[in-house]
Amino acid sequence: MQIGDRYRLDEQIGHGGTGEVWRALDQSENRVVAVKLLHPWVAEDASARERFRREAAAMERLRHPHIVQVLDFNDTAPRPYLVQEHCPGGTLAPLAAAGRVPWDRIRALARPIASALAHAHANGVIHRDLKPSNVLFAEGGRVVVGDFGLARLLAGSDGTLTATGMRMGSPEYWSPEQAAGKPVSEKSDVYGLGCVLYQLLTGALPFTGDDRLAAGYRRVHEDPPPLDGPGSSLITAMMSRAAAARPRAEDVLAELEGRAIDATRVMRPETDQPTERLLPPTIAAEPMRARDAIVIPPPPAAAAVTRPPASYPGVRLGGAVLALLLGASAIGVGAVAGQSTRVIDVERSGLVLRGERGVDDAIAGLVLLGSAVAVTLALAIAAVWAARQSGRSRLAFVRGTLGIAAIVVSCVAAAALVWTAHAGATAGIGQLLTDAGL
Repeated sequence: MQIGDRYRLDEQIGHGGTGEVWRALDQSENRVVAVKLLHPWVAEDASARERFRREAAAMERLRHPHIVQVLDFNDTAPRPYLVQEHCPGGTLAPLAAAGRVPWDRIRALARPIASALAHAHANGVIHRDLKPSNVLFAEGGRVVVGDFGLARLLAGSDGTLTATGMRMGSPEYWSPEQAAGKPVSEKSDVYGLGCVLYQLLTGALPFTGDDRLAAGYRRVHEDPPPLDGPGSSLITAMMSRAAAARPRAEDVLAELEGRAIDATRVMRPETDQPTERLLPPTIAAEPMRARDAIVIPPPPAAAAVTRPPASYPGVRLGGAVLALLLGASAIGVGAVAGQSTRVIDVERSGLVLRGERGVDDAIAGLVLLGSAVAVTLALAIAAVWAARQSGRSRLAFVRGTLGIAAIVVSCVAAAALVWTAHAGATAGIGQLLTDAGL
């Protein structure tokens, strides 16, 4: 599929409630990019288009080596799209879910994130949904913050928003003011980063509950379980329930870099900042409870540095079409074979022999068996292809139909096995082969 007479969409690499993310080729620049494309039914909603336009406006204002770079945007197309740099290294989410991480590694990951937030806040933009899946690894392992879809331009000189009562973002990483529906400031991003660092350090989220919302609301009245060891004082300060008690993003960056905090310093846009290039590592996870004291294990002598595996491509459209042709051909061949012999009938008691058997009858039986195998294979390939299109709602009916077909085929196959076993006991497989001349 092609959009904008320029971008060739090659593979869907993500999807959500409002749109899809595609790996695409920018044919004008001959480079790989990521394209965020609104779902057709979302594009018809004027408010959704406005949110998408606001996201693009927020990200276009931010030029920083640790913020995903916006390359192009079109809000007048039938399906508005946003083009940004491709991040082949995946996200921080797998590492955050794997278990606790040594503090030195956490500090190296946190520096570029804090730098990106400080730059955004200095330009009047807050993220509002900072979480591991929104921290990505760009080309060469460079750490970048992406998905400013919930970002809002700061409305007042005090850096607060006036949308009281609105709760947006991910409950696991909410700030207390977000959970309470109160005005949100850039200090909410600091709390979200504190939650991410807490999870990396302990191997667990700071709050749990019966569901995501319950975990989100707990932080309004509770502090997270206490920490011990390197980084604990900084993370505790970042997760203060009172926003005023939390450090600014530039203060967090200064602490991570071992610099003195300058109360008058404001981060300004810089074009030649050094970048952090950190490939997501393979780190052995050590399960532990959130309330356990933190004892940081010594770093491995030589930590393996690997790229996450490429996403499974599934079955492309050509393969699905061939599978359907194979299935249709197998059904046709099986029907012809079934018509060619009348010597065996299927009854409750099993297979009943109605007449003399010959080689042709045995061949017809084998053809029927082969046709059944081919149809089953075709259904499996078609089901894999349909699963690969899970982001496309118009294929929901196809997926459901294939699921029902798979159940029916399984039942028929089980019944065929029972009948075959019964036939073998009553007539004798050896006798059948002998009579057929094999």
